[in-house]
Amino acid sequence: FDVTAAKLKGFESKGMVLCASNEDHTKVELVEPPKSAVPGTRISLADLDVTKFKPDERVNPKKKKNVWLDFGPKLRTNGKKVACFDGVPLVVPEGECTVPTLDNCVVR
Repeated sequence: FDVTAAKLKGFESKGMVLCASNEDHTKVELVEPPKSAVPGTRISLADLDVTKFKPDERVNPKKKKNVWLDFGPKLRTNGKKVACFDGVPLVVPEGECTVPTLDNCVVR
């Protein structure tokens, strides 16, 4: 899905960044695809062909009914520092999306 465009530091952003953080949010790390991944590559769940799904046109995080309210709490890193949704790794064709050091932490 696409997110509603927003101004970040004076520039329009149409993207989304996922980060893992420890419980007290004193440490935050970007979730990153493998270095060989092409920018703009769609992230999927392992063993799921996302080409069969049509993404929502827009997601407005300020609305009371948006997918993040239901699905956001299911995003976490596992013991191998791989970002997962409900235990299933987030992947691109080149491999899994990971964080450097935060295992078993929330992803937002």
